[in-house]
Amino acid sequence: MSIVINTVAPGSSHGEAPITNDVLKQDMITDTIAAGLSFMLLTNVLQRGIGFLRNIAFCHFLSQQDLGIWALASGFFVLAAPLSVLGLPGSIGRFTEFYRTRNQLTGYLRWMVLGSSTGVLVFSALLLANPTWSSEYILGDKQSRGTVFLLTATLLTVVVFNFMTELLSGLRQNRVVSRMQMVNSLSFTALSVAWLMFSSDWRGVLLAFAIASVLGMIPGLHGLRTTCRVAFINQAPIQTQRMWLRVIPFAASVWLMNLLGNLFDVVDRYMLLYLASSDSMTGTAIVGQYHSGRILPVLITSLSMMLNGMILPHLCADWEAGKFEAVRTRVRSTLKLLTLFFWALSIGGMVVAPILFQSLLDGRYAEGLSIMPLGLIHCTYSALAAFLFSYFLCEEKGNLVTKLMAGGLILNISLNYAMVPRWSVFGAMLATSIAGVVILAMTIGILYRRGFKIGFPALILCILPASLALSTSLSMCLFAATLVTISRSNLLLDPEEKDSLNEHINPVLKRLGLSGSESCFWR
Repeated sequence: MSIVINTVAPGSSHGEAPITNDVLKQDMITDTIAAGLSFMLLTNVLQRGIGFLRNIAFCHFLSQQDLGIWALASGFFVLAAPLSVLGLPGSIGRFTEFYRTRNQLTGYLRWMVLGSSTGVLVFSALLLANPTWSSEYILGDKQSRGTVFLLTATLLTVVVFNFMTELLSGLRQNRVVSRMQMVNSLSFTALSVAWLMFSSDWRGVLLAFAIASVLGMIPGLHGLRTTCRVAFINQAPIQTQRMWLRVIPFAASVWLMNLLGNLFDVVDRYMLLYLASSDSMTGTAIVGQYHSGRILPVLITSLSMMLNGMILPHLCADWEAGKFEAVRTRVRSTLKLLTLFFWALSIGGMVVAPILFQSLLDGRYAEGLSIMPLGLIHCTYSALAAFLFSYFLCEEKGNLVTKLMAGGLILNISLNYAMVPRWSVFGAMLATSIAGVVILAMTIGILYRRGFKIGFPALILCILPASLALSTSLSMCLFAATLVTISRSNLLLDPEEKDSLNEHINPVLKRLGLSGSESCFWR
């Protein structure tokens, strides 16, 4: 596939040399959004289903206390992985295309690896320096030195896996990323469930997680050596000082944004641990109940992260080409489609949840089931807000995202502090949900003030998933009415957006052998 090069690069205003026709370019096959999304949907429906069954197995085999400890450990990885690498891999999705088109990708990545390695090694040394303190505050209970060492080793594997995922997403190799995620999910499920069938020790799950991260890197290494190899030849020198002057502010904003976002995701667990009960065993059991109520909602979160990682490089490529209005149009249309997609998933989750909790979990997690509607609403709105953040990242206005996340985190902590002692698990989920809704509303408001109006139809669609809090039946009726409105009018989706929806759905229908039903509903 040929790459068209402009005489003056959009990024030349940042101090980088403009692209000229004298720069040697190499062809590299990349995935389009439509192709990447269709492949991702086919592979990741299976992957998320496997992840869901794995979490159900954890709830079945582990005690409430051990499930709570595992929930705290997994939350630690979410928080510590981007924190320890100083946010540098978070800049890869934004700048990979910029430096690749200048044949400077190797130099850029060399510095990203060096900076990330320094950060994670220092962080790991701090963990191992005082294992008793580390285990008590991370896992809510004193654990052995060997457990803390295993926790640290697992963190290192997660960091490398995430770095490789960011790189391949930046190179728009979405199929390779999907394969990595699939291998990771399958191997983690097989290893962890096999362990739990013979032992109830949660540390076996931790070891399985580390091994699965290593196995998940194999498709990524193959992709870098084959499809992406051409991106690393004929490299030109990189001006290090100018690179850092551009990357550091962006990476710092991503680092702070990840810190705030991940704190937002785990703060409710730790407030439940320390505010809902004075006893550590009871506290971890309460966290286990809370974790069970998030089994289905986190499917939305994981899909959102994958979608955002896939879409951002495409938005950035259009932005670098000066297609600013095209980026706004794509963001506006994608927001509507994501709302419909996550809303449908939430309704499906509420339909199957009571059956699963009663039959597979023997009714042991009644509190978790009761908070699931709020959890689905929270994860849907958080996913939509995270997608809209991509527009700020294209503008390199990550400071706006950090301000939004900081405000939401302060609100979340305040509400949790007031609600958790009174309502325990329900209070934690209600506080987190309210804070998530406020973040999405503030994000839309800031976009409006900056001249980007997402439009009344998108606003209406964003409000509708909140109906899950009232009744699953009501939400199903509203969703059916929405589909009828879309199919019979252009009030919510215009013709171009319907064509885009068909573009994403039809490849899936063809792969499923349903090509005869293409487009009939959306005309």
